[in-house]
Amino acid sequence: MKLFPNSLHTWISSVFTFFRDIPKQGEMGMLWLGMQAREARSLEGPGEKVRVAFRNECDETLILCWVDCQGNPHHFYALEPKIVTSDEDIVTHEDHIETTQMGHAFLILASSDVPEIQKTKSLEGTTFVGAYRPSSTVTEIKARSNKRTKTSTSECVHLVSIQKQQSKEHVDCFSLCTEGNSLRKRRIEMRENDNDKGFQSLNEETGAAWSMTVRQAFVDSKPMDSTCKRYFKLKMHDDMPVYAEENWHGGDEELEKIFCEDLHKALQCFPEKARERLTQGTAFWLNCSLKYGPAACPIEGRGMCFHPESDWLVQNGCHKEKTHGIELYKSEEYLRLRKHWGPGGVLVHELSHAYHCLCIKDGYENADVLACYQKAMDEESYESVAVHGSQGPKAKAYACTNAMEYFAELSTAFLGGTDEGVEFNKWYPFNRKQVREHDPRAFELLQKLWHVSA
Repeated sequence: MKLFPNSLHTWISSVFTFFRDIPKQGEMGMLWLGMQAREARSLEGPGEKVRVAFRNECDETLILCWVDCQGNPHHFYALEPKIVTSDEDIVTHEDHIETTQMGHAFLILASSDVPEIQKTKSLEGTTFVGAYRPSSTVTEIKARSNKRTKTSTSECVHLVSIQKQQSKEHVDCFSLCTEGNSLRKRRIEMRENDNDKGFQSLNEETGAAWSMTVRQAFVDSKPMDSTCKRYFKLKMHDDMPVYAEENWHGGDEELEKIFCEDLHKALQCFPEKARERLTQGTAFWLNCSLKYGPAACPIEGRGMCFHPESDWLVQNGCHKEKTHGIELYKSEEYLRLRKHWGPGGVLVHELSHAYHCLCIKDGYENADVLACYQKAMDEESYESVAVHGSQGPKAKAYACTNAMEYFAELSTAFLGGTDEGVEFNKWYPFNRKQVREHDPRAFELLQKLWHVSA
């Protein structure tokens, strides 16, 4: 098998083909290599929440990124080297922790220029170190030792450790181990590839190879307290409350202007009664940056999200007042988030979540929305649709994620895409006309729920 073709995506696909028949390993999760658009198996739906900690025991900085179902990498975090102490089963601030779902995947890369890779979000110039996909509960994974340091606030997590070894002939391909016993260990012979100018062979310089182990570990779940952060109310032309921390835009006053204009345009997309209910029932919260979760190993917030309930906020040390609010975790990401939508489109998406939760009968449990979503999934009408950005030109629609995203995605196209010549949504269907053509059942339901005659 040729491991180093000219295209890294082709390589990932070939590695996936080699490994895709590996069965789940009972008490250990499953190592899922090379997720790639047309090769990745679709997930059945959102899985159980799980926390995964990543520990870099090498002598160089590595890169961690989350991989979506189409095989596209996101986020690109730097994994700094950690000096392992005697408390090796305790997760600390030196480890990186992610809250994710069963079945989601993570990719680990090596590069001589980590800041550049983080900036470009490109895999060019990187070496593929390994991948991990949790598929078993934390309690099913064994700890390295029998010693227990669990306290009343301790939480079990998956701990993925990456080590570097010398191996000039083979790569011990990311064996999953527990107490020293490898599960389904495989070796791959390394081959030189003179035609490959874009990517470095794993052993062409140092003969180094990486191994990954997964075990149970503990993190003190006592949350860091972000409630001390103070917010002030922005002066807006609209009635929608917007709260921001001091210097939330990091000195970029143009960013504040763009956000205010986008919010104004977004609100104009909603029917008058819906707009009134949204401005009375929700608010925006803007951060320069925000960390939450365990104080021992906090999580850096990213993207935007709607907060449907207070429990999660309290458990993660956040303001309870943000309940039913929409939060921008890191202001510098906003220009990227809005890039592939019509003006205000990403805000229409988040406000649609709020409307679904607060203004529709039974909220997220509304039977009509759930039934419409399930029928669309059964018909597989969103398995491959057009999308703007690096995920395209075609991919499995974000609307497939769950019924909430299905409603928000189609609402964005339905409400914002009234001009049939404009592609307002990021994903197909891009506008109202395309919703009617592609998913007439959803079109009828959206008219009913938004009280719009189209």
